[in-house]
Amino acid sequence: IEEVLDSLATNDKGFYRVEKYERHTKNDAAWNNYMGTSTFSSTASANLSEFYGQLGLEESTNAYAYYGHTPLTEALFSIKYVLSNSYLEDNDFIQLAAASGSIYAYENKYTLPLGYVINSDLEDLWDFDTTDPFAVQNSFVANALEADENAPSLYTRLEVNSDGSDAEVTMSEKTHLFIYVTTSLDQIDVEIRDEDGNSLSMDTYSDMNHTHTIDLGEIDEGCTVYVTPNDDEVTSLQLYAYSFDMDVFEEVFNKLNSQPFELIKREDTYVKGTVDAEESGRLLMSIPYDQGWTAYIDGEETETSSLKGALLTIDIPQGKHTIELKYTPGGLHIGVALTSLSVITLICLAIVDFQKNKREKMKAQSIEEGNNTENKKFLTNVLKNRDTKTATYSVMV
Repeated sequence: IEEVLDSLATNDKGFYRVEKYERHTKNDAAWNNYMGTSTFSSTASANLSEFYGQLGLEESTNAYAYYGHTPLTEALFSIKYVLSNSYLEDNDFIQLAAASGSIYAYENKYTLPLGYVINSDLEDLWDFDTTDPFAVQNSFVANALEADENAPSLYTRLEVNSDGSDAEVTMSEKTHLFIYVTTSLDQIDVEIRDEDGNSLSMDTYSDMNHTHTIDLGEIDEGCTVYVTPNDDEVTSLQLYAYSFDMDVFEEVFNKLNSQPFELIKREDTYVKGTVDAEESGRLLMSIPYDQGWTAYIDGEETETSSLKGALLTIDIPQGKHTIELKYTPGGLHIGVALTSLSVITLICLAIVDFQKNKREKMKAQSIEEGNNTENKKFLTNVLKNRDTKTATYSVMV
């Protein structure tokens, strides 16, 4: 993995994120030191986690992950490279970029930049609260650039036939199929059969208790997809099935990519770039929203906002502008002040303690010297006493 990542970094100096088709944990990005979109953390953003879930990605109370990705969500989150444990054929979406041993890196052909201009009214127009992630993505497509109720759908819902715990979908034409199981369960089996009933493939999908979309790829006309739960207690399987329209996706992608944020410089807490807005709008950054971000347009500080509380946005006027983003963790100044006060207090306590110990030591030394003087006088008197018995008695006393 490290060799593949080094190869990507050598050949690609731009901004990009990396993900994995198969992960050991949700924190593989931290493990292998690359920028990813999955994390497990007790301090994970609740708004970002919900954002993932509404788009059909895997999420929970303290985690969110790449599983459940679609071409649209990969583009939105600037996921340019995906690591795989097995060799895959190049297709309309990916092509081989690097390989080492049994690890292959595939480049996504459709990746949006770190930021791009969207419709200022998207926040209000986007139908975000529905439980159907494909409807959520369709609404984003219809309103991201301009409100268009008649915009063609990226996904088209297909009929699902359910027979007790099993469900099936038959293709009336060649279809790129996605499904989303809403029933709570751990695993499902997905079998594809041709029109003569011959089995073409069988796959098992696990970790379904964290609901997420599943990309079943292109399926030929006349084939039927059978979905069966691996749980005897499930008596009724509920799922959404949608076809994906490649032509609509390319059109939406090209429109979003037409007003990009051109990155100039990026550091851990600083981002600088330019954007040329055809008209006033909102710059959407695929950066998690946080109050610690401060934005500057052509050197003038401006307010930041968010898309559904999850991603950072900035309202920008028409024309070409230089955008700067600076990040300061919330509470940093108060924390520094309290830490400094604590250090000063500690130093003062140490000085007081040192002076106190010094005085006690001097007092003890003075007492010891006084006792030594008295003892000397006493012994002198004893020696002067000629009465041996009296002297001995005095010494004993």
